[in-house]
Amino acid sequence: MKLEDIASEYRGAVLGDRRRSERMERIAVDLARNPGLSFPEAMRTEGQLEGLYRFLNNDEVTFEAVHAPHAEQTRLRCQAHGRVLVLHDTTVLTYSGDREGLGRIHDAGAARGFRLHASLAVTPTRTPLGVLGAETWARTKPPKRDLNRRHLRADPQRESLRWGRAVRACEQRLQGTVRAIHIMDREGDNYDLLSELEAAQSRYIIRLSHDRRLVGERDKLREGVGRAPSLFRREVHVGRRAAGLPRDHQAPREAREATLEVSATTVQLSRSSNFAPGSPPSLKVNVVTVLERDCPEGQEPIAWYLVTTSRSTLPSRLPRWWTPTAPDG
Repeated sequence: MKLEDIASEYRGAVLGDRRRSERMERIAVDLARNPGLSFPEAMRTEGQLEGLYRFLNNDEVTFEAVHAPHAEQTRLRCQAHGRVLVLHDTTVLTYSGDREGLGRIHDAGAARGFRLHASLAVTPTRTPLGVLGAETWARTKPPKRDLNRRHLRADPQRESLRWGRAVRACEQRLQGTVRAIHIMDREGDNYDLLSELEAAQSRYIIRLSHDRRLVGERDKLREGVGRAPSLFRREVHVGRRAAGLPRDHQAPREAREATLEVSATTVQLSRSSNFAPGSPPSLKVNVVTVLERDCPEGQEPIAWYLVTTSRSTLPSRLPRWWTPTAPDG
């Protein structure tokens, strides 16, 4: 997006005063010139910096009010395409020192900040259209130590509910005029969420994290879907990955060429033992499996298990939008 178009993304923000809305547009342009700069660096004069802080400290200026006009512009761009992918994910924003409204980042450690759950709309050819939905929160309360996971599932304040809220918010904004497919990584692998998506007839693709039980089968999901016939193979380049934090659960790897084999089948998932009240006893879904063949010795083979609604048509050929990029997993 061109710099001169940035102001229009925030035009019409409802901030209680027209002059305040105009300042929002100017601030957006100033920050967009170099998003990596701090506020004092991005504001070119002391007067602009003081105006920015007055703006941010005004009670009329909220995250929702600032984001709303951009979300509306994103909706219009989505309508122009008719079919979009909505990528949902959570990121952490960390700040030095302690400030009002910040919370803990991890159970241990002194890092402080807040979380942002964003829903980015893109075209099937990966052109970004904008952030269709966004939610922020801070962990200001101590973590719960209740060992009864079923009890935690009944908690209406649990963080995992954000995935369903994000889907509902995006669908409500699109008003049924756009065909949206909701994409989530392994953190979205939640039986209660799958139940909600199926009940709402939402379109989705979620990377599975758990090796779930199948109805009427002795084998679990990964063993069961591994017997599905191959649909096609694809040679892709796998980039180098440095060692991450232990919580990332991703081993370092060297760059290589990988052979990926894709298969798909329909399965009946059995309900989790710690399900939330009202969850159905089973779910019929499609699972697309992406497995690396002939992986070099000493390297972790790529293995993706993608669940999608059983109303979707299983692939029978290479999709036109499939590009030679390996999944980062």
